[in-house]
Amino acid sequence: MNIFERRRMKNSLRGCDYALAADVIKEKFIDKNNENQGHLHKYIEVFLANPCLEQALKLIAQDSMMYFYFNGCKEDGLYKKQTNKISKVTANDSTESVPDNILTMTNHKKTKFPNVVSTLIYDCSEMEKQIKEFQRLLKEGKDVEHNQRLLEIYKEGLREFEKAIEVLQKYDGRELGGKSVSSHT
Repeated sequence: MNIFERRRMKNSLRGCDYALAADVIKEKFIDKNNENQGHLHKYIEVFLANPCLEQALKLIAQDSMMYFYFNGCKEDGLYKKQTNKISKVTANDSTESVPDNILTMTNHKKTKFPNVVSTLIYDCSEMEKQIKEFQRLLKEGKDVEHNQRLLEIYKEGLREFEKAIEVLQKYDGRELGGKSVSSHT
């Protein structure tokens, strides 16, 4: 990550709740059986031991897709909004039980997701660009093992994001601006 990217990233992570990000990343990436989760495992462990901006930047430098988890832990991010809702429920001494795992909680009320869906669609197009770049590097024979691994990671990430878009659009009950997920595959 060059100095300009680093500065841009620092500015965009302003307001991130790194403790929440650590919980999210732990939930998503640390296997319950303590199996090694690939090349990111050691960077994730370092971040979990010291969740802060510097460690977040190191993690993002290893895999730019990690940025989305940190972005979701900012004040207006998806994960932060979920924890704020839970805080309101517990602060009101509600008799409703609060789920143990806030990251998989579901809301049974009709919710609108246009900003989330449009962000995911944009992220999918960015991942597609990365996939094309890795394919180009592989054709040139550059660092084949590393680029092949990253290509597979990005393809899997793209599939997950596309599934998320489908679910959100289905839950929202409408297509965003006439765009469908199939146009981004």
